[in-house]
Amino acid sequence: MHVRVRTILGVLGTLTMAVALGLFIPTAALAHPPGAHEREVLAQPAVVFIETAAQADIVLHDGGLTRATYDVPVLASGSGALVNRSGTVVTAAPVVAPDLTRAKVYAVNRLFARQYGAPSGDPFMRHRLSDPRLDQKLQGCYRPERLTSDCAVFVRPRIRVFPFLATPGPALGAELLRAGRRPTDPAVLAVSGVNMPTVALAPTLKGATAVSTLGFAAPPRARGNPASIDQHLAPAGSTKLAAADLAALRKGLPNAAGAVVIGSGSGAAVGLIGAAPGQTPTIVPVDAVRQTLQSLGIQPARSAVDTDFASAHSFFAGNHYSHAVPRLQEVLRLYPGHALAARELQIALEKKGTAADRSLADDEHGTHGAAPSTATTGGSRTNLVLLYAGLGLLVLALLLAFVFGRR
Repeated sequence: MHVRVRTILGVLGTLTMAVALGLFIPTAALAHPPGAHEREVLAQPAVVFIETAAQADIVLHDGGLTRATYDVPVLASGSGALVNRSGTVVTAAPVVAPDLTRAKVYAVNRLFARQYGAPSGDPFMRHRLSDPRLDQKLQGCYRPERLTSDCAVFVRPRIRVFPFLATPGPALGAELLRAGRRPTDPAVLAVSGVNMPTVALAPTLKGATAVSTLGFAAPPRARGNPASIDQHLAPAGSTKLAAADLAALRKGLPNAAGAVVIGSGSGAAVGLIGAAPGQTPTIVPVDAVRQTLQSLGIQPARSAVDTDFASAHSFFAGNHYSHAVPRLQEVLRLYPGHALAARELQIALEKKGTAADRSLADDEHGTHGAAPSTATTGGSRTNLVLLYAGLGLLVLALLLAFVFGRR
């Protein structure tokens, strides 16, 4: 009998300890904390889509010199993020430093098709020809770096950046400032801009667990948003995504290279997605991004647009439409293309002064537009439930100990 009592008390004690420990495990370590979505929204305006194409000049020697220039279609693409108001963009190296051999093969195939009527088919593929002499010339041109080749090919990458705008416009030409050699290295670009929205850079990747990955699979469309995939780092602070989350990333953002990884607790970027095509995605840590920027003498910094939009969005999310309107208008004055500010302003103007507008109640109570709190209490409610459950188990264990202890 005493053995059974001790067993019951042991189980109850274990459960009580488990619940009690659960109270002291940070919510962010287990799941995406309250307010994570609102912090993610503030990072979205800085996300961009990037394409890297090329221009190839080719010279063919065949009893004379034949020259041609070809615009090579997109060789690589992915996402990135603005990190200062003047247009500095960070991304992963594979997005802007693709294998240029494909561009050379493309130019050779295009010129041979024009000159000799062959090869046909995919211009990025290496082909064989039935004519032995012509095939030998073609195979040699596929390797223009060799002295025996009859071709010389020169390739110039061309990088275009597509910002997240209310009305998508022409892409911005970008200058490549630096790109690492490895798929997990960062790259830095520069575009021309003023008062551009930015993403905050976290001090380090260390300690990050719950994250959201933001990126575009194609140039942003009107009314579109960056894809957002909730994920986790395993173990915490590492460059590896949890295996269970990889399928969601591949489905939600098939071309994830350069996508921005946002820490759910802070709303700041803790890294970028880096991986060569066909490889398992991993994290380019924000530590490496900061080091690269520092080596270039570039300082990441937030802009006035960021702080103004954070204030405006806080009023909008709290249904304080009348107070949100002038703040959203100020964001658009500073940066007319701000996609989220434009959308929220349209809705706020429609609901301003209606029953849905909580600004009227603010004015009646004398708050006059003080910024509302957007924090949620979900985490607190969860902790209260755990607390009551733990206390209940503890009381039950003590009662059983008292009753059986007297027998």
